[in-house]
Amino acid sequence: GVVLAAVSQDAWALELAAPPAFADRSVVLAAVRGAGETYKLVERRLQEDREVILAAVSSNAWALSQVPASKLDLEVVLTAAKSDLGALQWVDAEWQAKALGELGFRGKKEHMLKVLSG
Repeated sequence: GVVLAAVSQDAWALELAAPPAFADRSVVLAAVRGAGETYKLVERRLQEDREVILAAVSSNAWALSQVPASKLDLEVVLTAAKSDLGALQWVDAEWQAKALGELGFRGKKEHMLKVLSG
């Protein structure tokens, strides 16, 4: 529809859409693919949708800060971290350690964890 077309052109058009758009999966996917930051606008049910989560963190690592802890998995965390290692500040130490290990920071993991914790 019209909202999907608008959001496909400019993800931030979601801000101007009527509330039902925040619950429309195709509209939400188009928005988060265009601007991961729009993840914060979508209905909670879709914030827990794995495809929506992956699309959001792929588009903008910041979206990881908005993902419910219960919906985190290694692929989600790594997707954000590969885009911006600083995204690891938004997950707990266990996820940080797993991601750093996967990204090849095994020997430097302790140092990196200190850097991330400030």
